[in-house]
Amino acid sequence: METLDRNLSIVKSNKLALGLYNLTLNESRLIEVACSKLKNTDINIFPTAKFKIRDVLEIANASDESIYSEFENTTNRLMDRKVKIETIVEQKRQWITYHWVDTIKYHDGVVELKLHDNMIPFLLEVRKRRKYFTTYRLGDVLSLPTFYSQRLFMILKSNLNLESIKLSVEEWRNKLGLEAGKYRLYGHFKSRVLLPAIEHVRRHSYIENINFIEEKVSRKVVFITLNFNTKVQLKCDDKLITDELLTIPHDEIKQLNKPLEEEFIQSVAVYKISRKNALAAIEKYGFDGAIECRNYALADIERRKNSNDPVHTPGAYLNRCLVDGIGKVSDEERAELAKLETEKQAQRQVEHGKFVLRSNVLSGNRIL
Repeated sequence: METLDRNLSIVKSNKLALGLYNLTLNESRLIEVACSKLKNTDINIFPTAKFKIRDVLEIANASDESIYSEFENTTNRLMDRKVKIETIVEQKRQWITYHWVDTIKYHDGVVELKLHDNMIPFLLEVRKRRKYFTTYRLGDVLSLPTFYSQRLFMILKSNLNLESIKLSVEEWRNKLGLEAGKYRLYGHFKSRVLLPAIEHVRRHSYIENINFIEEKVSRKVVFITLNFNTKVQLKCDDKLITDELLTIPHDEIKQLNKPLEEEFIQSVAVYKISRKNALAAIEKYGFDGAIECRNYALADIERRKNSNDPVHTPGAYLNRCLVDGIGKVSDEERAELAKLETEKQAQRQVEHGKFVLRSNVLSGNRIL
């Protein structure tokens, strides 16, 4: 049995990452480990993940020996745990409930866990589509000490490109997995769930500078916005060192990006793109540029599928996009997109201000 590697990649569809569920910390750890054991070669069937609890706790930096005794109950409960995933059926939004686990066994400190086949679209098929997914390392999530901080990490990671997320208080409660009726007072929810989770994510992950903004309507907090960004992380003498990207040697930056580069290489390999050509695209256009070329090609292939001008050789077309930089966003276009997004955010703030003003007027509150 292989020792667990904290650098194993976990790939989930965004729908699953943002699904609604409640687990204990140890239940969540087992699910994450099972997801990390999946490979791109797993097609339409889940393998049984076999691993030692000792390895899980070592990555989680949890040394309490009493935790071992909890895992028999943990594995029994997991059989009944479910997740609600948002699905569009006939242009209507629905929440469909799925079981996490098909079979699970715990003996002598070893877990054998097979995920439920219902989860195949969200964990296996998403690896083939390579669209609308969230990915992170096993160590990223296991290092977080509470279930709520794990959920917050996944929510932020799913919105990493936006560096901001705004939800109503009730949406935050649901997304973080609070049980019905728990911490109903906003002050309790804020002090016992949200703020500790934010601090844990800041301290234990590469997401930092999380700014907490409350928006009130008639003195009641209705919306919460989290603004955030990421830091580069290096290990040196067992201490986490953060620094500006330009001060890090080029070889170390390449090493940090290696897991993401591997995922990119594997995603284009499906179309017979060689490792050499994939790396050449990254070297020529940068990692983001290579991603943009790939996404452009795949979207164009899909768009033209039922047209009079379909792409007959998708692999050759994708390769040409990667070689010639077709689909790469220019610096000017990137600046224009950033400007448009800033204008949209400003407009949303204006609209929200009008909503607050209207609410205060309707409620009879004086505005000084």
